[in-house]
Amino acid sequence: MIARVSGTILAVRDGVAEIAVGDLAFELYVAAFIAQSLSSRVGQSATFHTTLQFEGNVAAGNLIPRMYGFTTADERDFAELLTRIRGVSLRKALRIIAQPIEHIAAAIVRKDERYLTALPEVGKKTATQFVTELADDAVAFIGKGEPAQRVERSPINDAQRTAVQIIVGWGDRPTDAERWVIQAVSEDPKLSEPDQIVTAAYRVRARQV
Repeated sequence: MIARVSGTILAVRDGVAEIAVGDLAFELYVAAFIAQSLSSRVGQSATFHTTLQFEGNVAAGNLIPRMYGFTTADERDFAELLTRIRGVSLRKALRIIAQPIEHIAAAIVRKDERYLTALPEVGKKTATQFVTELADDAVAFIGKGEPAQRVERSPINDAQRTAVQIIVGWGDRPTDAERWVIQAVSEDPKLSEPDQIVTAAYRVRARQV
């Protein structure tokens, strides 16, 4: 079992980070939350806590090894916690984790289904399952500190922050505005201008009304 990988970030695309370790290069599936910040760290070294899974059709003998990478052991444990819900694979859990795990865990504990349904691929049914089945265990992930080796990142950049301010200026709550912006950017990382982000964020908002 490969539990940890340290190397140089070669590339990040479509939620996959390519990491050079000596003469080898590993492809790691990474959480939506960190994919964007990793793109700015290409050429730098990083350490990932990993999980290796074989996926595919066992009966047909068609199994594909996939390695999943996390910046902390807590991230890995939280993703595995989400997979307790039927229909949530580890790969789907990575897409769901579009915000810090401590924020998602806190939403589960306080039974904030509105927050949870704003995350990628989380519908009403899944949000309800999160709060009814995972709340007790999610408590352990609230208030987790970020060790020094963790990949540095900010929930939103300057353009996204400007988009949040525009949306708030039009009458919506700051927490809602930031949630819509984060989801919009997680769905389309190419969004870079505030007006584009605002338009996409309001499309997210429309789906929740």
